[in-house]
Formats: sequence, C-alpha cells, structure tokens
Amino acid sequence: HLSHFFYNFGLVCFKIQKYDEGVKKLKRAIEIGEKNGDGSESMILSWTFLGKSYCKLNDFESGQNAFENAHTYSFTEMLSRSDKSITLEEAQNLVRETAEKDVSLYRAMAEKENGNIAFKSMKFEEALKHYERAVYFDPKEIVYFNNLAAVFLQLGSYERCLDTCRKAIEVGKENNADSSHLAKALNRMGKSLKAIGSLKSATSAFEQAIQENSSIEIKRNLLDVSIELLNKHLDDGNKAYFSEKWNEAVKHFTDALSISPRNY
Repeated sequence: HLSHFFYNFGLVCFKIQKYDEGVKKLKRAIEIGEKNGDGSESMILSWTFLGKSYCKLNDFESGQNAFENAHTYSFTEMLSRSDKSITLEEAQNLVRETAEKDVSLYRAMAEKENGNIAFKSMKFEEALKHYERAVYFDPKEIVYFNNLAAVFLQLGSYERCLDTCRKAIEVGKENNADSSHLAKALNRMGKSLKAIGSLKSATSAFEQAIQENSSIEIKRNLLDVSIELLNKHLDDGNKAYFSEKWNEAVKHFTDALSISPRNY
C-alpha cells in the first residue's frame, strides 16, 4: 500500500533524525491511510511516530495532538473487544492524559539535552534549571536525578548532591534502572561524602558502586579514599601515641590495619 510506503519512509527519516522530512512523510501516510480505510494498527503507528517527530522538533502541542489521535485509535480498538462500559467523556480524558504522559517524556529528554549543553559549557546554574525541569516532566527516570547530582557536585553543594543521589537510587530501584545508573549515583554520593570528610561512608558508597558496575573510575575513587582514610588513622594513631593515649592509639592503628589490602 502507498500509505505503508510513506510510513516506512517517515520511520527512516525519524531514525536518521530528519524529523522535518519525517513529519511530511508521516502526514502523507495518515492522509492516504484515512482515505483507504487502513486498519487501526497502521494508523496507530503513523500517528505515534508523527507525535514523536513533532516532539523531537520541540513542537509539543502538535505532538500532543498526534499522540491523542494514536490513542483514540488504540482505545477504540481495545474497547471494541471489551465488555467494559465507558462514557465518551471518560474516553476523551483517558486519551488526553495518556498523550500528555507521552509528551512529558519527550519534554524531559529535550530539557536533558539542553542541560547537557549548558553543563559542557560549565554553565552549571543553567544546567540545573534544565535538569530540574527534566525531573519534573519524568520523575521516574534515574538519569535526570543523576544529572542533577552531577551539577550539585560541581557547585560544591554536597548535601544537596547526597539527597539527590539517595533519591536517584530510590527511583532507580523502583523502576528497574540499569545497574550502571545506580553505580553513577553511588559514585557521586561517594565523592560528596569524601568532600565533606566522611571517609568511611565514602568508602562504603564506592564499594556499593563497584558491586553495581566495576568501572576503572570507581575503583580509582575507592583507592584514593581508602588511602586517605588509612593516612588519617595513622596520623590520629600517632597523635594519640605521643600523647600517651594508649587505648585511643590502639583503636586508630587497628582501624588502619582493617582497611582491606585489595584497595591498593
């Protein structure tokens, strides 16, 4: 069918990020499909990728309309096979709410991309605003919390970084995030803990991060904080020793010995 040709053409344009051209081809696929009475599945796909293409162009209003049309076909098909009774108003609300969720995901991605540009330019306050909006539009995505944590780390806002990392881990576990994203949150948590002098807690955070994703960077961070913690125990032990605080000295030297050799 000619409508399938234009749909495939539009899909290819979407894949290679030629969204303007994709919009034209997908609109043509929809126009032909409606005239030919194409089935729901074909129309749902065309409207869905039209919505995605509009969103990639930051035309979220048009994206919303396209997604609503896709979901109208989808819900109509679903209800035709169901015994469930639903009013027209309920159906319209459901279509609109589902489309709004679709658009929100793309709004979040757009904010993340803008945040990344600002972050790479070291415009951290600007990046912060974009990442906060990304979290607002998609609060179930750990990546956006990790982005926020990275900004707070750069700004030296260590307590806010720690709070954000904890939230990232919570959100990540609730939504089955990839272990690499959990590792990033734990790694940034470790960096913040080290920065405020909580070396033992930082060591624990880096060890947990390694369990999630054993990267060279995280291993290096664990090594650095372990050496710093060891030196602190030795310094404190020597001070206690020369002050003839024997029990205190024994504790510090014992703590130094307890640091695992594998950290070196």
